[in-house]
Amino acid sequence: MPNIFYKIQFKTELEGLNLELKNSKCQGLLIPKKHFFKKNKVTNKNEIDVQFVKTLNSFDKKVILYENYYRFRPSLMDPEDFTKVKDKKKQQERYIAFKLKCNKEDIETYFLEEIKEYNQIIAYVKKFLESRPTEGIKKLFSKKENFEILGFTIPYLPVIHSSYGTKKKYNIELFKCNIKATNIFYDTTKKFLKKHGLDNQYFTTTLVLEDFIKNYKSIPDLLNRCKPFKNIALWFIDFNDLTSTVKKIENLKKLIILFQEINSNLQIYYTGLYSSRLVEKIDSTISNFVRINGYPGLNINIPAIVQRSKRFLFQDDGKFYNPTAFSEEFLKTSSSIKYNCNCSVCSDFKIADFKKVFNFFIDNPISNRDYDKFRGKAKKSLENKLKAKQNSFLMKHNFYNLDHQLHLKSEEFKDLMFKKNMGIKNWKKFI
Repeated sequence: MPNIFYKIQFKTELEGLNLELKNSKCQGLLIPKKHFFKKNKVTNKNEIDVQFVKTLNSFDKKVILYENYYRFRPSLMDPEDFTKVKDKKKQQERYIAFKLKCNKEDIETYFLEEIKEYNQIIAYVKKFLESRPTEGIKKLFSKKENFEILGFTIPYLPVIHSSYGTKKKYNIELFKCNIKATNIFYDTTKKFLKKHGLDNQYFTTTLVLEDFIKNYKSIPDLLNRCKPFKNIALWFIDFNDLTSTVKKIENLKKLIILFQEINSNLQIYYTGLYSSRLVEKIDSTISNFVRINGYPGLNINIPAIVQRSKRFLFQDDGKFYNPTAFSEEFLKTSSSIKYNCNCSVCSDFKIADFKKVFNFFIDNPISNRDYDKFRGKAKKSLENKLKAKQNSFLMKHNFYNLDHQLHLKSEEFKDLMFKKNMGIKNWKKFI
């Protein structure tokens, strides 16, 4: 028997997510390719997850697939966490396993398998779209027009910061292996470029901005690598909107312009509130993948998986808060700070002060009378059900805040974000 609560929870979250995406500036989603597959319990083989395809169709957004190539990524962690490794023995074991696979034959085999899966998804989605109901009572299913797979990101190997390889012998070897793997992936891509139409895919270049500030001589070679591709995707892995200096922002702008000059079809991954505005000002035709889960760091945005992190944006200072920071900074200070969010949730439930925000979005909904109408007959699963509803409300609140600011005119945006928050004054001259 299926897990009824899971179905209810998923439906609740999906409902909230869909409502916001319909009125959103979001035009497309970046989705891990692996989510399109599920394991068949009988054959023990991967097959297309039909329900997931239907879910994406309901979003009615364009999709770019990506693969992170974990097996050939020596760090096995995000680049910004390299210096925070605690279990050195475990990392050493992973490194040895990676080194054995870091060869032309294994990488080619793996790469071609990825392309095969990509084509499998494309074929299924095409068939799915062609068979969607469009007439009579079948209109209940409402045909969607925007859902399609645009392409696939290749290769995806986050670079290791150059300074990381200067500390000790193990780090130097790790750095060299990463360069080797990156080069093999690039050579493999060139080899199968025409045969598999890879020039139409999104050639993903991950950049450590600080490295390129120090060594601009390496940029021409990087640009030449990108020229054979019709679509280029950039990810500046060490760039954070809220901690960036004027110099970093200037160099970010220079690099984006350089790539935009060699290819008009440019994607920038994981931009924040301010960097997305900068990209729009450079060239409004450049596409952004904005993190819409609310946190302005380096986290990957996958809207198809509802984020459960309870972070939200306070518009008056442009800062993001978690429950602890929120309670300490607002509930224990004077009441002189006014709460002025007019999102649909805050309007419907008359949320007009920070105490009620904490009570409604963060505290256990069991003790909140605002959730009484959502209780139903559930007993054992009541708390889980109400928390799922609370998460959907928080999600609507978060989506509204970020999308609301992305919709604002330039002057309105500056007025809202810069008036009280002097910590982000570095952005004033750029947006």
